[in-house]
Amino acid sequence: MLKDEQKKFIQKSKEAYYKIGAVPCPAFAGELVYFNRHGWNHLIQKDRKMRDFDEKVRRINLLKYAAQIIRVIRYLADCKESIQENSHIIFWAAHQKIDGIRIRAIIRQRNNGKKHFFSIMEE
Repeated sequence: MLKDEQKKFIQKSKEAYYKIGAVPCPAFAGELVYFNRHGWNHLIQKDRKMRDFDEKVRRINLLKYAAQIIRVIRYLADCKESIQENSHIIFWAAHQKIDGIRIRAIIRQRNNGKKHFFSIMEE
């Protein structure tokens, strides 16, 4: 069970995340990449199971770089397609080194819908 200060940290981070809204991505000819519930949920859960608090903190602390990476990335390093639950899903990875940290941001699109931020991690 999370302590009160941990819950406050998660809540403040969630509010800041949703304030990002959407950012244009040069790799997609300026198309907007949205910061929506899918990305937030993946930051705090994996396979519908809650991540432990330390893992949540690691990913949330990298969020400050997510919009920055998406705004400047011109080339995507990886593209993976899959079929999940009758949906065609495409994942793209954007790699960037910032403040001495190599970071990978993941963008996802489901069934030709809007592209959205999906995950961020240190490499």
